[in-house]
Amino acid sequence: MLPELDRGDPARCLIAIDGKTSRRTGNARTGQRPLHTLSAYAREQRLVLAQEIVDGKSNERALIPSLLDKLRLKGSLVTVDAAGCYRPIAEGVVEAGGDYLLTVKANQPKLLAGIKAALAQAAPETVGQSGSEETSHGRLERRRCTVVPAPAGLSGKTPWPGLRYVAAVEGTMVRNGKVTTLTRYYITSRTLTADQLLEAVRGHWAIENSVHWVLDVVFGDDDSRLRSAYGPRNMALVQRIALNLIRLRPSGKDSFTVKRKKAGWSVAYLIQTLAAIPA
Repeated sequence: MLPELDRGDPARCLIAIDGKTSRRTGNARTGQRPLHTLSAYAREQRLVLAQEIVDGKSNERALIPSLLDKLRLKGSLVTVDAAGCYRPIAEGVVEAGGDYLLTVKANQPKLLAGIKAALAQAAPETVGQSGSEETSHGRLERRRCTVVPAPAGLSGKTPWPGLRYVAAVEGTMVRNGKVTTLTRYYITSRTLTADQLLEAVRGHWAIENSVHWVLDVVFGDDDSRLRSAYGPRNMALVQRIALNLIRLRPSGKDSFTVKRKKAGWSVAYLIQTLAAIPA
């Protein structure tokens, strides 16, 4: 059984939903598309909770409800990018006792316009703001988050379930003297301060750094040419199970790569890794 999620802090009970393509599992000669896997990731516990395979006849949006059905969402904050910004998905999260934080892009033009208008017209006393700054990998990143109450009737006659706030996060990156600015917009059913929302937004991208990046660099997922029958699907499941097992093992001074190799070299070490699974 996986560890219980701590439901008290928005950052600790955050479940990020995102997809990853195993690029070389496709075959242009036969028309086989690369495997695309949709995963749910518990940010604080750093564990993959569930996954769905997105085949050529569907898309991420169609499979998000099925993925969410596998999870206990009560008290959790579910974050999804613009591919999952649809009312039925929000309804499913709220009905299960969770809250949503959804990215809004141009695929929802009326909603996006409504958010921008709400941010521009909000009374000063209702506006929450926060900022952060960090330097890493030779670049300076600044973020500014603005949160305001969601206006009534946002995006048409059909209300978004439990919608409380809309927000914008403006990110500025400075690298080699070049400045790049990007603003992202969000809706959420949870009451969050600007600091909490900014932390949750950053928390969503942990699935990229802690799952997708690790699968590529440590497990060589993007270099895999496994294409036959159910091979790619089975390997995707095995890799995520292995990732969870290694994460659950006390780390000591060993890196993720070293722990993975030791589990392959030593049966005793492998048994100790399996023993780290909570009863």
